[in-house]
Amino acid sequence: MPYEKMKVRLLNGSHSALSYLSYLAGHRDVDHALANKDVHDFVKMYLSEVAQTVPAVPGIDLEWYQAKLLKRFSNPNIKDQIQRLPAGGAS
Repeated sequence: MPYEKMKVRLLNGSHSALSYLSYLAGHRDVDHALANKDVHDFVKMYLSEVAQTVPAVPGIDLEWYQAKLLKRFSNPNIKDQIQRLPAGGAS
């Protein structure tokens, strides 16, 4: 269960958080959005604050996981569309 909470709060939550801001700013791909310093800094701050609510996950360093997510979101070889991210976010 701790791993699931980590994933939902950090991965899914940051997807939702960055999607609305990024779409309104005109970004359509996650890597392009993260290339914007304001979006990158916002997501980094979100991850840092939310990580404080995540229970310890055996074998996982939360700072490492946050850095991994930022690197993954910024990767131009992983084409993820902004419009896909908030699916179900309004329900």
